[in-house]
Amino acid sequence: MAESIRILIVEDMPTDAVLAEREIRKTLENCDFRRVETRDDYLAALTEFQPDLIVSDYSMPRFDGLTALKLALEHTPSTPLIILTGSMNEDTAVGCMKAGAVDYVIKEYIKRLGQSVVHALEQKHIRLERQRAERALRESEEMYRSLVATSPTPIAVADLQGRIQMVNQPSLEAFGYTDDSKVLGQSIFDWVPPDESAQVRREIDELVSRGTLKQVNHALLRQTGTRFSAEINAAVVVNAANQPQHLMFMITDITERLQAEQSLRESEARYRTRTNELEALFSLSTHVSEAKTVRRCCP
Repeated sequence: MAESIRILIVEDMPTDAVLAEREIRKTLENCDFRRVETRDDYLAALTEFQPDLIVSDYSMPRFDGLTALKLALEHTPSTPLIILTGSMNEDTAVGCMKAGAVDYVIKEYIKRLGQSVVHALEQKHIRLERQRAERALRESEEMYRSLVATSPTPIAVADLQGRIQMVNQPSLEAFGYTDDSKVLGQSIFDWVPPDESAQVRREIDELVSRGTLKQVNHALLRQTGTRFSAEINAAVVVNAANQPQHLMFMITDITERLQAEQSLRESEARYRTRTNELEALFSLSTHVSEAKTVRRCCP
């Protein structure tokens, strides 16, 4: 069974409160009502009753709607409040809306109250869902930033145009910077030698369109202008609407590895060359020995 919707009615006239309840029940059957008419009872109800919505008379002998609105915004800012009044001029109505009321209903047209309550609750639900989504997004971004900051791998984050927005400490060290003040706002192409810029541009376009990029190797530039060889893995970071928002590059300096591989290839080449020379020498020696044997056997 669905939980009852709690509606707090601030009204000094019990008969008017009954009329309001009746109109609301026409559109929302599962409701729980509470009526108060003083400031102290109102404040107590905000804490104890925890209303989902408030309907308040504009003018009462010991309390008034604008004060109720102000207190609601202070204590339960997500709770919508509808002003219910016997009469109201346009300036007063506008003042109530500017102060934060979600709607106002004149008692002469109280039949409009039910739909006003439904609309206010729908808008509240939308606001709360948006707030939850924004909170989840903030938490996700905070975790994402924390993962980037604590990663031992050099990581740079750029916008879709390639402007650098975030780097971690290993990335600064890899490119020879002491802090990010000279890095943030730079183009990622400032780290790419001119002869590789066109290829990198094609790869970034592919990254944005497909969301992922296969591992690639490129020469990159340190702050001093010296080159180093890098292995790059890249990905697109999307927003809550699953739209591309950032580009993330994970960069590994593979200069020493490539040098070691080159040294190994050169060593293997020298070994093969030496082996071939020894095999040739052995073959020649064998042929010479066979020739001598033939001469000894043939007078």
